[in-house]
Amino acid sequence: MNRAYHGTTSRFNGYFNGTEAWKEGVANLEKNHVDKFDRIIPVFKFGTVEQSKSIYPQMDKAIKKAETVVTKHSMLIKGKQYNPWVDACYLLRGKARFYKRDYYAALEDLEYVANTKSKKKRRHWRHEGMLYLARTYSELAMFGEAQSVIDRIKNEADFPNKMKDQFYAVQADFYLKQGDDSSAIAPLNRAIDLTKSKKIRARYTYILAQIHQKNKNYKEASKMYGEVLKLQPSYDMAFNAQLNLARSFDSSSGSSKGIRQRLLKMAKEDKNVDYLDQIYYALGELAQRDNDETQALKDYTKSVRLSKGNNTQRGTSYSSHWRHLPFSP
Repeated sequence: MNRAYHGTTSRFNGYFNGTEAWKEGVANLEKNHVDKFDRIIPVFKFGTVEQSKSIYPQMDKAIKKAETVVTKHSMLIKGKQYNPWVDACYLLRGKARFYKRDYYAALEDLEYVANTKSKKKRRHWRHEGMLYLARTYSELAMFGEAQSVIDRIKNEADFPNKMKDQFYAVQADFYLKQGDDSSAIAPLNRAIDLTKSKKIRARYTYILAQIHQKNKNYKEASKMYGEVLKLQPSYDMAFNAQLNLARSFDSSSGSSKGIRQRLLKMAKEDKNVDYLDQIYYALGELAQRDNDETQALKDYTKSVRLSKGNNTQRGTSYSSHWRHLPFSP
């Protein structure tokens, strides 16, 4: 009866309410996350340091609920924990500290969970703890330690199939944080294959397209950006995928007419009025890939003229415009 009391109270009070607060905080952070599409976007929507402060109330509530279970409902008898929800709350506290960016405190909880032997039906907590442990080490740029955890996961014979998409995402994030973009390709492909959520698949596919574009593998990049659009991503991602389709166009793969028409259609839409400089710059790059220097100059000129506040794009457009001006000897 004592076990039943502590287990039930831990599960339906501390763990449940703490998890709900944690979920709310994560959802708010992901909602406020803004991707910068001029660079490879991150695998996870993690926000900025300032944005993380906005979810302190939810994470502090999760930590408090978890600590109540750990301190008041633990049944550690002769080195054996008889209340399995204590391990779950160590994990919850570690994840909440991770999202507060209190990484060293998070490591204490996550290492405890990752090294705890538990019954088969509770083993997913240990595996989730290992995933967050690898992420925490990566955030701290402790890549040797992160690699060790990743290797441990690879050797886990009972690592659940339903968590393998998360594992490959963590592995891709590990490589990208080190600037090893090419090594992230294989785990991203595996994550895409295993992920059920269309939104998350679109994100992984977009990152994969960016890597191929950066490596000047334009044919594969174009293919991936096309796949992104099929997954009906957010408007910002779809908009940038269209731009990058033009920038990655490979003349050997066919006509660019369809891509040009789509970009011109975008230029006519009121919601894109602040992005006309980017659209016409992409059109200029497309014309340049088609070896149409006259059209490229026209598009770059429009890009410069229509630039309103994006100084980075204005400078890039002006540079391309200047290079295509015809000079008389």
